[in-house]
Amino acid sequence: MTGLAASTKYQMALAAVVIALAHVLHWRRTSLRASGRLLWSAVWTIAAFLLASPYIVLAFGEFRAGLLFQLTDYAGGEHGEISGAFPVRFYAQFLWERGVGPWGCVAAVLGSVVLWRRRDARLWLWWSFILVLLAVFLAQGNHWSRNVMAVQLPLFVLAGIGARAVVQWLPHRLPRLVPITVSAALLAALLLPTGVDAVRYTRRLANGDTRQQLMRWIEQHVPPGERVAAELKTLPGETESRWSQVEYLPKHPPSWYRQNGYSYAVASSDTWRQWPVPAAYTAWATPIAMLGGDDPLAMLGPRLVIYATGLAPADVPTPLPNVQIGGTRLLGVSLGTPDGEQPLVGIVPTRRFRPGELMALRSWWQVDTPFDRDYLVFVHLLDATGNRPTQRDTPPWQGRFPTTTWQPGSLVVDVNDLALPATLAPGSYALVMGLFDPVSGTTPAVSVNGTTQNGPVPIATIEVVAP
Repeated sequence: MTGLAASTKYQMALAAVVIALAHVLHWRRTSLRASGRLLWSAVWTIAAFLLASPYIVLAFGEFRAGLLFQLTDYAGGEHGEISGAFPVRFYAQFLWERGVGPWGCVAAVLGSVVLWRRRDARLWLWWSFILVLLAVFLAQGNHWSRNVMAVQLPLFVLAGIGARAVVQWLPHRLPRLVPITVSAALLAALLLPTGVDAVRYTRRLANGDTRQQLMRWIEQHVPPGERVAAELKTLPGETESRWSQVEYLPKHPPSWYRQNGYSYAVASSDTWRQWPVPAAYTAWATPIAMLGGDDPLAMLGPRLVIYATGLAPADVPTPLPNVQIGGTRLLGVSLGTPDGEQPLVGIVPTRRFRPGELMALRSWWQVDTPFDRDYLVFVHLLDATGNRPTQRDTPPWQGRFPTTTWQPGSLVVDVNDLALPATLAPGSYALVMGLFDPVSGTTPAVSVNGTTQNGPVPIATIEVVAP
C-alpha cells in the first residue's frame, strides 16, 4: 500500500518510517533476526511503486530531472504561500482552521492521551508519520498548506479515538439523553468544517477557471489575428495557439513585444509564485484587466493580469511602401532568425542566412475592409534567374483565422517562417509575398503607392552565405 500511495504522492513514501517502526515494536528484541520480513516488505513496496509509475523506468532521466527540480523549487527562492524555514505557526494554523478543525485537533490530542494511557503502540505509529512528514516540510524554504494534507488521516483517526472515549465516558457522568446529544454535537463539530470547505470548493468550481475566463476575454476583446504573449502553455491543436508562451514577461520591455508583433500580454501567478502582483509586473505596464480577484480561493486557476502593449503601424520593423492587397495594407515584415531564448516569440533581425536555417518571417496586415473569400498567404524565394528554390503557401494562422475573419481596424500579424533548403547555393535572393485564392487561383488587386501592379510584392532581399 505504501508503494501505491507513494506513486500518487511522493511524500507518502515517508510511510516507510511507520512500517519500520511497526516492525521494531512487534518483534522487539528479535527485530534484527526478523529483518528478512522487513526487507521483503521493502521489495514489494518498491515493486508496487514502479508498477504504478512505469514512466520512472521508461524515462528515468526525465523523472530524475523532475524530482530534482521539485527539490530545488521547494528549497530555493521566495514563492509559495510562505517562505522561510520552520514556519510552525503556518502549518499549525492550517490544521487548526481548515485541515482538521478546532474540535478535531482537540479530539486528536484526547485520542493521543487515551492511547498513551493504554500503552497502545499505535500511538507511536501514527505520530511517527506525522512528525517525520512535518519535519521534512518544515525544513524547506518554501511552503504550501497542501503539504500537510497527508497528516489529516492519522489526525482524524486519533480524533475518532478521542471522540469515542468521550462518548463512552458520558453515560457514567450524565443523564441518559445527554450522551446522545453530546455525541451528535461532537460529530457535527468534526464534520462542520469539512462541510463548509466542501461548500466553498463547490462555489469555487461554479466560479470557473481563470484560464477559461482568459479565453472568453480574448474572444470578446482581441480581434482575430492580433497576437497575444502569455506566461501560459500554448494550447495544442491543428491551428496556431491563440497565444504564444513566454517564460517571464518583464524580461523584455513592452516595446520589444510590439516590435515582435504582440498587441497583448498576459502575466500569470504560476510564474511569479505568489498571489499579489510583484513590483516587477506593476512597473512593467498598467493592466487593462485582471482575472482571479484578491482571494486565491475564489476560483480555480492562477491569477492572470492582462496588458495592452500599444501595438501600432509605427512598430513595424521593416516597413514597406503603401502596399494595398485587396482590402488590406501590407505594412511590412519582421525578418531574421528565431530568438535563441524565446524562438517561438522573438526574432533576431538579420538578412544573412545559411543553407538549412529557418528564416523567421512575420507579415503585418492593416485591415481596412473585410475579405469576401479565404486567401492563402504565399511567400516565394527567388534567385537571380527568377527560379523558386523554396516557397510557402499557407492559410493565415495555420487556418485559425482565415482572411474572411479579419476585422476592419485590426492589425493582423501572421507567422510565415520559411525553411531554407540545405542545398541552397550562396548568393542574393529576393523575397516576395502576396495572397491568392486556392480555389480559383486568382489574386486580389494589388497596388504600390497607388499604382496597380501584377504579381507578388517584393518585401526584402536576403543574402545566403556558405555554412
